[in-house]
Order: sequence, then C-alpha cells, then structure tokens
Amino acid sequence: MVFTSGKGCSVFKLQDAIETVELYLVDCVDEEREHIAAVRTLLTAVKSTPKWINVNDEMPDDESTVVIFGSPIGTGSADYDVWLGYHDADGWFSVEGSQMIVTHWQDMPEPPIQS
Repeated sequence: MVFTSGKGCSVFKLQDAIETVELYLVDCVDEEREHIAAVRTLLTAVKSTPKWINVNDEMPDDESTVVIFGSPIGTGSADYDVWLGYHDADGWFSVEGSQMIVTHWQDMPEPPIQS
C-alpha cells in the first residue's frame, strides 16, 4: 500500500520502510561486530607486548638473555639505549661483553610465526 500526502508526494510503502530499517540494523550489527573484533585484536596485541621492568622492582633469571635499557660502563658516554644483555653475580653485561649500567629490562619477544 502506498500512502500519499495529497500534495502529490508519495511516502515509502510501509513494507519498503521496514525492509530499509532491517537492512540498516543488519549493517549496524555487522559493523559493530567488526569493531569488537578489532578491539579484541588490539587488546591481545597489548597484552602480548613485553613491558619494561625496573631493575629495582624485579630481576631476570641469572644469565638469561633479555632486552635491557642501559649504558656501557667506562665509555665516557651516559647515553642510554636498548641492548641485548644479561645479569649475573658480577652485574649487568651486554651480549658483546661490555659491563652495563641498566635501569630497565624486559623478556625477549616471541619470534615471528613462519607461514
């Protein structure tokens, strides 16, 4: 059934209007599902991202290789940078063997998945 306003303007058929609203709602639900999936992916990535740990709060297992934020001792440089290193009874060392001043560390990231 088509309704008219009496001025020559036709209004959507009631069934067409219902179908239009239904399609709009389906699109909205699909879009929300995509947003939810994207948020879940982001949360998973954030949870799996290694966190920097202050050496005053926690130390890694002795001699396990970790990512460190520090500066080599005895180089005359106070520039801190990211290195691979380890801690043992004698202190912090880079994997190259330089003794280090370290403020933070984190576990090594997981290697990429081969496809």
